[in-house]
Amino acid sequence: MQKNQILISGHVIPAGPIGENVSQTAIKLFKDHLKINIKLADIVTALRIGNSTTNSNILVKFLQNEVKQDILKAAKTSRIEGFVISDSLTPRNQVIMKTLRTIQSHNKPKILSISSRNGIIN
Repeated sequence: MQKNQILISGHVIPAGPIGENVSQTAIKLFKDHLKINIKLADIVTALRIGNSTTNSNILVKFLQNEVKQDILKAAKTSRIEGFVISDSLTPRNQVIMKTLRTIQSHNKPKILSISSRNGIIN
C-alpha cells in the first residue's frame, strides 16, 4: 500500500542534476510553494520518476501519515499553478481515477466529486 506517499508534479519542479539529493529538493519545494517546513527525518525516501535530468515527477514517502496529510491539506488550499501534489495511487487506481475524471468532465451532474485519500478513491 502507498499510504504515506505523495507525488509532486508540475513545471515548477527543477531539473535534477547528477547526484541530486531528491529529499532536499522536495523539502525546498514544500517550503517555497506551500510554506511548510519539513525535516529530512520526516522523509523515508524521495526519488524522481522518469528522466532525472528534466523536471520529472518526484515521489516522496514519509515516515508518518500526518506529515503527508498536512502537505495535501496545504496543497489543496494553495492551488499553485504548475505545482501539483497528489496522493500516490497504484497503477490500477490511476486508471480508475482518470476514467472517472473523464466521465465527470463530460457529464457533470452524474459525478459530483472525485478524490482519493490514502490510496482509496472516494
